[in-house]
Amino acid sequence: MYMISLSTLEIGTILFTAVRELESLTLDRETMQVKDSLALKYAELVYAGRWFDPLRQSMDAFMEKITDSTTGSVTLKLYKGSVTVTGRKSTYSLYRQDILGV
Repeated sequence: MYMISLSTLEIGTILFTAVRELESLTLDRETMQVKDSLALKYAELVYAGRWFDPLRQSMDAFMEKITDSTTGSVTLKLYKGSVTVTGRKSTYSLYRQDILGV
């Protein structure tokens, strides 16, 4: 076992990579696109000081709903400042191996 020291930015990169992998496994493409576009609007609302705006609250409800199924595990390899996904699985996966006949 090796001890490593990570900065806040590196931890954020690792978490972002893992969450994106789970989302790509559990959310369809269209939902991902809507989620990404809403994230920009969300940032604009918060930046403008409209935290208590009904639109922001509605966006929160939408994000909570679509991320209900974003759960599972992701295995990452960290090497010399890079993050590589080596495995992922979720009970809510949209990928169905039984259909493939493998």
